[in-house]
Amino acid sequence: MKSKNRKNKLVSLLISVIFVISLIPVSAAAAEYSDISGHWAHDAIVRWSDYGVLKGSDGKFRPNDTVTRAELAAVLNRMLKYPAQTENPYTGIKATDWFYSDVLALAKYDIVRSENNVIKPNEALTREEAAYMVGKAFGVPTEYSGDSGFTDLVKISPWAKLYVISMKKQGFISGMPDGSFSPKNKITRAQVVTILNNMVDNYIYQAGTYSIKTGNSGTLVNCAGVILNYANIANNSLFVSPGIGTEKLKVIFYSGSKLSIDEYVVGLAKDAVKIAEINEASETDIATSAYAKSLVFTDISDVVADKRFSGGNGSPSHPYLIESQTQLAYLNGFCDPNIYTYFKLVNDISITGNWIPISGGDYGFSGELDGAGHTITYSTKITGAAPYYAGLFCSLLGTVKNLKIISLVDADMSSISEGYGAKVGGITGVLTGSVENCNVEATIYVKNGGDTKAGGIAGINYGSIENCSVAGLITVVNGSAKDTGSYAGGIVGGNGYGSIEYCYSSAAVLSKGGVSTESGGIAGYILGSADDERIEVTITNCYATGTVTAQDASGSNTAGGVAGSMDYGIMSSCWADATVTASGNSYTITEAAGLSGECGYAGTIRNCWASAKSISATGNNAVCSGLVGSNHGLLENCFVCNVKTFDIKEIGSAFRIVDGTTSSCYDFTGLSAAKKTAIYNKCGWDFTTVWNKDAAAYPILRGVGEAEQIKAMQ
Repeated sequence: MKSKNRKNKLVSLLISVIFVISLIPVSAAAAEYSDISGHWAHDAIVRWSDYGVLKGSDGKFRPNDTVTRAELAAVLNRMLKYPAQTENPYTGIKATDWFYSDVLALAKYDIVRSENNVIKPNEALTREEAAYMVGKAFGVPTEYSGDSGFTDLVKISPWAKLYVISMKKQGFISGMPDGSFSPKNKITRAQVVTILNNMVDNYIYQAGTYSIKTGNSGTLVNCAGVILNYANIANNSLFVSPGIGTEKLKVIFYSGSKLSIDEYVVGLAKDAVKIAEINEASETDIATSAYAKSLVFTDISDVVADKRFSGGNGSPSHPYLIESQTQLAYLNGFCDPNIYTYFKLVNDISITGNWIPISGGDYGFSGELDGAGHTITYSTKITGAAPYYAGLFCSLLGTVKNLKIISLVDADMSSISEGYGAKVGGITGVLTGSVENCNVEATIYVKNGGDTKAGGIAGINYGSIENCSVAGLITVVNGSAKDTGSYAGGIVGGNGYGSIEYCYSSAAVLSKGGVSTESGGIAGYILGSADDERIEVTITNCYATGTVTAQDASGSNTAGGVAGSMDYGIMSSCWADATVTASGNSYTITEAAGLSGECGYAGTIRNCWASAKSISATGNNAVCSGLVGSNHGLLENCFVCNVKTFDIKEIGSAFRIVDGTTSSCYDFTGLSAAKKTAIYNKCGWDFTTVWNKDAAAYPILRGVGEAEQIKAMQ
């Protein structure tokens, strides 16, 4: 049934698993093992360590050490996931033993041999007992008869003989070079791993739909919620573990290859297998049909890969490889929130024609796209009322990381009614997942008749954005006089329940028209909910140096170097050296400030600073401030520098307090060194981990664009 290579691979796998479980105190990943380089079982050890079945100890695997009875019991339990048991039929073991739960889980199936209910857990295993335990754990049939192929068959104990013969017939074990089995010799970790690796090519430990390649590959299923699609299937090649519980395992056949359950299924839970149907389709059809879009694959070489991609199988270690615009568009088919698939770019992609954003229906793309440092260049022009979300993705439930985007988005959504809002971003319209380590050069222009949110990364963020930067131009124009607003930010148009960390924007941001405009160097607005547990919406360790403008709204115009406005959120360790402008007519409220145009009643701004050299507000009700246009919340441990004489009559202060609280906040403009030192001594700021007071003329935030801060203060 198996080739010698396949056998060696399985043995390596088993040893890896055993080692992880047996060495509980200190774990190590396979890549960290210092003693497997060049070992014949290396690949199997790495494979099963990657699955999390093996963890190692003290940075070593010790492949040539023996294996104890308890160690193998623990490995088998981790691999096959037996239901937990509470009844202890053995004497001499106690609940505090590290292997206690593993041995009890196997006891129901009488897998661990005992004499008078004594199992001697720390005794090294012989080759025959290892074959017995593994064969019994996997439910290998023992009806085989005839020549075993071993020259020392008579030396094998009667209780182990049928399992040794059966495992040999199936190709799971092999003998010694002289043709013997040497049943009484101690078995090593590497040898055990090899046995397991021979048995299991396809290790299915997560719910999903899987397509199995034609051939004699062995598949182990140890969880519920699995559907298997077979092009062909060999006898005794599907192992079903009790870990699947009471739910039926659904099996679908192709090319009329259906066999009876007794012919091809083995395992202690084989009665839980359900034959679903016979579909007349070839292996090629399975891989290339529209149905294949919904398949998810684990990290196994013998799963049929989706041939539309340039390689990989969609697993964390072997993501699907994308090298073309056509392949990128296939991500539309991976939007099931219950299935997470991995993808990786292998080169830059310059999209020709009008890009149609990856939609994903109600949920959005739910996998991971690793740009691997490559660039996607695209342009999209959208007219009409739909889609309401636009970017490279319409909506992102999964993760995008290590990617550079050059985007041109022209969206005329002026026909959208008042009750709908457009969300547009350089990467995604709506983010509920995460964006990490991405750089965006965005030119985004949105014309809309309803509420509009636009940002260099996302229109609106409900997830997380970390270590990203944006340059370019973000523009939102709303020509409606209805009760709608325009919200624009360098990173996001709106940050609702999301987090933004270690991000930077030099983009020019403009919101114009509607009832209200809110523009921010990082976010147009920050908004949580008083009735929601996710109140602490956060922007931390971010900075902005672009231009920020809010204008021509009929109700209010607010602009801030970091945020246009904020409520039920926290801004911390942020700074801005932005050109901030807010303008309105004689009837509007207009606020421009270095950090935020407005800080609401549940907002907090802490450990932040702004340069006020380029802040202006015009209009009869204009407010201009170095830090916050109007503070209703908490402002603490902040400062402003480079304050000019504001060219308005009503307000000309460094920071404006309406009915909020300000604590330890200062205007450092023009202060002598002695006065600044006096402030440092009394302010109570953290000059050890947050601030550095010695690097420049004013304190700088540690780790937040330090060189850029020093330049901004000059």
